[in-house]
Amino acid sequence: MESLATILQRIAAQSSGKATANSTVGEPTPIDCWVCFDRGFYTRSGELVQCACKKSAYEQHLRTKIADLPSELAASSIANFDQSRSVQGLRDAYEAGLALLDGRLIGLLLEGDAGLGKTHLAAALVKAFREQDMLARFVFVPDLIAELRMAIQADQSFDAIIESYAKHGFLVLDDLGRGRETPTPFEADALTRIIQARYAGNQPFVITTNRSFDDVAYNFGHGMADRMWNVSVPDRFCHVQLFGASARTNINYEEMES
Repeated sequence: MESLATILQRIAAQSSGKATANSTVGEPTPIDCWVCFDRGFYTRSGELVQCACKKSAYEQHLRTKIADLPSELAASSIANFDQSRSVQGLRDAYEAGLALLDGRLIGLLLEGDAGLGKTHLAAALVKAFREQDMLARFVFVPDLIAELRMAIQADQSFDAIIESYAKHGFLVLDDLGRGRETPTPFEADALTRIIQARYAGNQPFVITTNRSFDDVAYNFGHGMADRMWNVSVPDRFCHVQLFGASARTNINYEEMES
């Protein structure tokens, strides 16, 4: 009876027999990994295991990937950030952004309703860090949560994803709390690990949200809320709350609630 390794080797050789641009018909493509036979996984003690070759390639992809800004934010910059708007806290947010750029701060939480300039400033900081030849990444938090879910479903390297966000030069976590779905404890823990790792590694980051402390604590856990509002290291983190009329709709949400 053939061993599992022999069977997998034979199948891999057969499936590699398709013609490629650099091979002749019927000639097998050379196998790079003899552990998984270039399939990315293998069985160990009856369980499916991700091969180290796939994990290494995936981590390399994440290290070299720099997410581009959404098209509507491509023109955002520190130079064109309008501080003259009638938005309470906007000047403080701008000054905190400059403190991030020169290393006086590690983290910045921008809290406020839509259209007050949170995302514009965060995108401007991404561009400013890149101009300093620093890696910078802008991610919509619901997209990050979706990436974590897909990694679990596809049996990809979950820790590698967390590490890529935890150790990237500058990171923007935009619109935390957006969406109808409450994150699972596992997903909330992953986000908390990312923030905690950035503190530990002195890696600058910005979080934008329209949620309150109590709302984040309820939906994401007190660990996440404590990290975002930074009860432990206030000298390295700045929380700016914005109030005023939305530039998108010219509606003052605070006045509506009062």
